[in-house]
Amino acid sequence: MAGKHGTSTRAVNSLKAGELGGGKFDRLFPDLKVAIYGDDNEKEFPGSRAALIALAETMIDNDAGVPIDEPEPEDENAAIASGYTYLGQFIDHDLSFDPAAISERVLDPRAATDFRTPRFDLDSLYGKGPDDQPYLYQAPDYGKFHLGTDVAPPGLGKTRPDLVRNADGRAIIGDPRNNENKLVTQVHALMLAFHNTVWDHTLAGTGRFHKVRETVRWHYQWLVVHDFLAKILDPVVWTRYFGAGKPKLTFYKGGKFGPFIPVEFSVAAYRLGHSMVRPSYSLNKTVFQVDGGPRIPIFKKGVGPLSQLNGFEPVPKDWGLDWGFFFPGVKSVQPGKDFVVPQPSYRMDSVLVMPLGDLPDHHSPIPAENSLPALNLLRSRLLGLPSAQDVHKALTDLGVPLGAPLSQDELWQAEGNVPESLLQARRALPTKFPFFKTAAPLWFYILREAEIRSKDAGGRGGKHLGPLGSTIVAETFAALLLADSEAYINAAAPWKPTLPSATPGTFAITDVINFVDAG
Repeated sequence: MAGKHGTSTRAVNSLKAGELGGGKFDRLFPDLKVAIYGDDNEKEFPGSRAALIALAETMIDNDAGVPIDEPEPEDENAAIASGYTYLGQFIDHDLSFDPAAISERVLDPRAATDFRTPRFDLDSLYGKGPDDQPYLYQAPDYGKFHLGTDVAPPGLGKTRPDLVRNADGRAIIGDPRNNENKLVTQVHALMLAFHNTVWDHTLAGTGRFHKVRETVRWHYQWLVVHDFLAKILDPVVWTRYFGAGKPKLTFYKGGKFGPFIPVEFSVAAYRLGHSMVRPSYSLNKTVFQVDGGPRIPIFKKGVGPLSQLNGFEPVPKDWGLDWGFFFPGVKSVQPGKDFVVPQPSYRMDSVLVMPLGDLPDHHSPIPAENSLPALNLLRSRLLGLPSAQDVHKALTDLGVPLGAPLSQDELWQAEGNVPESLLQARRALPTKFPFFKTAAPLWFYILREAEIRSKDAGGRGGKHLGPLGSTIVAETFAALLLADSEAYINAAAPWKPTLPSATPGTFAITDVINFVDAG
């Protein structure tokens, strides 16, 4: 069956600490108390559950969006193209794969081993390598990846491969989650093609595969820092960590078993991408809307593969992406008349789009429990995350320059980007659930901070993360890079990208696309 969003696609028994190698999930702030939002007990949290579901109900905007030939500045973030949403998802899958059910961890994230290395090493792409997983690679030398059927639309002039699939249509790749929607599927296929293109440009000889993999990894790591993070982080925070020399850490301490994925990062700060998701997307000049809707919905219950972008199935013919619809500076763009391309992401704010309020693979009789905001918020309580206010104070006490925390008015009363239909219910939350007056869920706070503290030239919030969210993401990324002896940042001599790019000496996801398309 298809894996559910936010849950594992592998069924394994609960894992004890130390049973398997690799990084682990752990806490950045183990001494901070668990945040509660209602009258709870040691085993259950009924009060918090009611409060968090009520909050989640104010975080979904039932708006289908507009066609691709209409700008939507109230929702769209012109500073970040929509492709970065799915690049961010790919990066997340590269870092971690948590195989244990959330209920198996309860309040101890150490009880689950991260099956994946907590490094930016593309193990989601390479798997265990050609020796252990030769079926991912092409004979006879097993240096290039297998690619699937070309699904490029007519007239694009470029190939757009699907992933290789078995008889059931499931992708044969290093990480099954990279087939969970038709957009991240094609990011994965792009990265496979990136490796293959670098292989074709590398001289044959001893160590060729190692040289190619290192080239791919280092250029990927560079774009993660200098392209992706530079767009989603507060510029002041990005500069503090990555502006000159090796970054310096303030609060991330190595775990007992080495580098780890902080739950404050994975369950809160890095879930920023959920707010960037559009309700629908146009894919190319041929496939830009279905069923009379504005574009192709990300999810839609009870319909086939030609009506939505859900995954775990082959990419339909002609649904290959014109990357110019998703990233700037791509040479293959061929938009239709008045098409707004690249399509912008949605703003980082405390309101998510409706398809995420009714996930197709969740079927609870309680509608709110099928909502991604509810799942995120309940997960944070189940894992015992501290409140955002306590995290903010802990970092401020360490000398991290965050500025003042969000006030109660900023958190609950300010209009921000909240639709009028949800505003009254949002404003009533601290009165109905008094615990919210002193404790805000970390994930919600980080989105709200971006909404209130990060405004564009037009005064609309949600341009990028605010100082707290940016700091947690930046520190985690910096720590994982520093802990990886094979990362570019730890090279014996300072390194800069060497592959062709629009700006020599740097490298962005757009350069990956143009390099692959040039062959």
